[in-house]
Amino acid sequence: MFRTCLAVLILSAAAALSAAPLDLTDPAVTGGKGVSLFNRTGRVKVDRLGVWNVWPDYTGIRVDEVELDGAPADFEFTFSPADTALAWLDGHLFSLADASGNEVLRLDMVRRGRFRLAFAGNKAVSRPQKWDCTVVNWDNLTPRKLTVRLAPGGAALLMDGRTVVKLDGPMPAPGSYRAFLGRKDDAGRGALGWYSSFERKPAPAEFPEPQPLPGKPEWSARVDALERLFITPEMDQIPFDKDRIRAKDARIAAIYIAVDGLWYRLLRGLTPGFEFFLDELEKLAAAVRAGELPDEVYQVGGGTPPDRFLTPGDTDFYYGDCGWGLAAYAPELARLGVNLVSEHIWPEAVLDAQGKPRDVMLIRRTMPQLEEFEKYNIAFDLMIAPYTPNCLLKKHPEWEGAFFGLGTESEAENLKRQTEEWKGRQAGHGFLKASVIAPDYREMCRTFLEYLLPFVRNSRMLVAIDLANEVQLEDYSPLMQQYFRDWLRRKYGSAEKLNAAWRSNYASIDDVLMVRPLVFDRTHPVRFWDWVLCNREAGTGHFRFLHELCRRNAPGVPTHVKHLPHEFGTPWYEMGSNARNFYDYADGIDRKALAGLTEIIGTDSWADNAHDESGRLSSDVPMQSAYFSLLRSYQPEKWIFDSEWHILRCDPPATPPACLDMVMQQNAVHGLRAGTFWLVCPGNGQHLELSSTAPLMLQSGLTGAKIRSKREYFNALASRPRRFGVLYSPKSRYVGGDLHSLRLLRYFEAGMFSGAELRIVDERQLIGGEVTARDLDLLVVLDTPLPMEETPAALRKFAADGGKLILYGDFATRLADVDTAVPFLRRERATPSQDEWLRRIRRDAAEFGLAAPVDVTDEQGRPVYGVEWHVGRLADGRRVLYIANMSKETRKLKLSGITGLIDTDTGKAVPAGNIELPNWGTFIGICR
Repeated sequence: MFRTCLAVLILSAAAALSAAPLDLTDPAVTGGKGVSLFNRTGRVKVDRLGVWNVWPDYTGIRVDEVELDGAPADFEFTFSPADTALAWLDGHLFSLADASGNEVLRLDMVRRGRFRLAFAGNKAVSRPQKWDCTVVNWDNLTPRKLTVRLAPGGAALLMDGRTVVKLDGPMPAPGSYRAFLGRKDDAGRGALGWYSSFERKPAPAEFPEPQPLPGKPEWSARVDALERLFITPEMDQIPFDKDRIRAKDARIAAIYIAVDGLWYRLLRGLTPGFEFFLDELEKLAAAVRAGELPDEVYQVGGGTPPDRFLTPGDTDFYYGDCGWGLAAYAPELARLGVNLVSEHIWPEAVLDAQGKPRDVMLIRRTMPQLEEFEKYNIAFDLMIAPYTPNCLLKKHPEWEGAFFGLGTESEAENLKRQTEEWKGRQAGHGFLKASVIAPDYREMCRTFLEYLLPFVRNSRMLVAIDLANEVQLEDYSPLMQQYFRDWLRRKYGSAEKLNAAWRSNYASIDDVLMVRPLVFDRTHPVRFWDWVLCNREAGTGHFRFLHELCRRNAPGVPTHVKHLPHEFGTPWYEMGSNARNFYDYADGIDRKALAGLTEIIGTDSWADNAHDESGRLSSDVPMQSAYFSLLRSYQPEKWIFDSEWHILRCDPPATPPACLDMVMQQNAVHGLRAGTFWLVCPGNGQHLELSSTAPLMLQSGLTGAKIRSKREYFNALASRPRRFGVLYSPKSRYVGGDLHSLRLLRYFEAGMFSGAELRIVDERQLIGGEVTARDLDLLVVLDTPLPMEETPAALRKFAADGGKLILYGDFATRLADVDTAVPFLRRERATPSQDEWLRRIRRDAAEFGLAAPVDVTDEQGRPVYGVEWHVGRLADGRRVLYIANMSKETRKLKLSGITGLIDTDTGKAVPAGNIELPNWGTFIGICR
């Protein structure tokens, strides 16, 4: 009571001079004479944190009758931004207006942690500031004292005893002014956060020393030189056309982001790769300054968010970035060609320590960011990431720690750490930390999503929901043990039949106990395969549960699952290595079932230039292309979305921009319609961070714009018929060793350079009748040591229906016995080189009428290993030809079977059907 009365007295007695501090956490002050709050809804919130300026009730503060008498004056206020973990959103912070309403000074918070000062007809921006906090709790605010000083000669923002930004100019005339904190006159959003005090007081006539440059002096001086050349107060005024992407504007946008990315690294002492990032930025900046680069313009079409994202009727492509706080970059990202971002939210950001819902992160970050993305027509993919919150982990400590028993968890160093920290973990591999079939885990997910989704579902920017992050389901809990026993009863019915299949001697199915050593033991293939199938069933049930929750609480928003791409294993690791085994177990992910469950085929994939074992190729994209072929084969009418797109390496040895350009196009040709790059997140400490790598950030945006501008051609290529099948046996891959998957990947790689259009067909698709002889003219079977029991009968039916079968290697048993199992037209035991595979694929394609209508060879008419090409057909009957050179040298190519070839880049005819492509070069042409 005393405090309230005192505040009222202060206001009534001292408001005329505005010299006494105003406590903005006190409602009696903010509702008193001379101080008013205003917002667009009429609802304001004032509490111990101060005056709230967060979604949806953005609030501004006006302090009347702030007197100036010509003497130096400080305006000191305390502010805590809503989200500065990486960068804050734009917003008005402080201003002074004279009696006529004319603004004489203005201070804004602007993108990526900067301040912008306007005074005496001029503007200036500060360097980014280090001001860290998180967004999970209300109690982790980081209030700072900010001082705006007016003194003879100028105005400045001071913080921590240093000058942050300063402008020269005369003192305002003596008189009465109004001070504004936050939004002024409902004209725009104020700075997001909490205002907790305001004071006008006398000031010294001088200004403190400027903030020193952070970090290593020789680096900071070079970054500062780029700052002075490119970062201007008008940087947010670059023209933006949602239908056209200009390369000139995109280059400037990439430079802006990279300059700030390097400041963040300097402020936080993140030095790995810094010299490389700085060198690359300086090269791009020099080329831009010299005017050496052409100003291409890409017509990307309508820039509004789609009514249907990657669902029937949507023909666009979507490219962007995965990270945190990306709305602060929205103006630059949009000018780079980005039309999609992926961000995340997790249960602990929405549930308190007792598991009860709260709106902290939603109103501080998620919803304001959605509003910002809307300004720039950037679609938003939300990963709900249902990691187990601490309140549930306290109840289930067995979901943390290291897994008990034998088996490998990761590579040697990680194994050593986990051994030292052993806790006897029962469930929850990787990020998840949960038994997903546990009732209290499911109830947590329900509480989380039923609270979260009503907030976000009405945003026109929300176009997809990702149900998981790199999820791998490993569970040996009592619940899972019982689940598995029930599953075994359904399959076998009795212990006797189980023992016969497993070569075991259980007295009862109730005696079965699966621990990690048994799960990793592939010498008992039937037992292991049973565990794979049961674990997949439980995993699919988990995703169906989440999918249905989203359908009920965010109707119309499609879902996908961001699972890892290890369906074929990790063949670049040696057999038996720790890393290989880590990725090569029953992870509970049934990609076939998930492709049928969700509206979008999701994944988290890779194709940089680091894993080519042959040494002949400059990219490992064939591995990813094979994986995409399988995913599209499951649901040909659905499109793939890689929401953690690992197709580039930012730190040395960085992916060359030309390689990135080629791989992005190849991904589009193989069915990827949306991808968000890992990672755009300055200051997060990771080397693989795109915002510091200006040339790659630029290339990623421009290639995305190029693909969108040619969407008609890429859609035709991605939809081309695939009637040349290659059998994939998941059972052989899981329990039959490396032979099957390695043979499949090598065969598919050679096929990419043959012109034949290969479709990878899961044996389950044949068994279920989803793929028949009507869909394929030829099905090739490679070494398949352990097919499913139903597979031979399915192959016999395929042949009986007129399908053609060729076997390379062995199928299930000795080659001499194959005739009694499957009627193959031809059997060959040889293990050919990659060049021989290429020759055989071309031979088989020609024999069965599957050869490409266009042939691409060297000048002597020989196939070129490493040159990929595909042919699609446009609606008007013309053909579209795509060629990519991933060999390691420039190739002179001869094109046969075409007339009237037009280069779609230049619009000019290609004489005599001959072209030359450098390494990583691509070509798209139209012909008859």
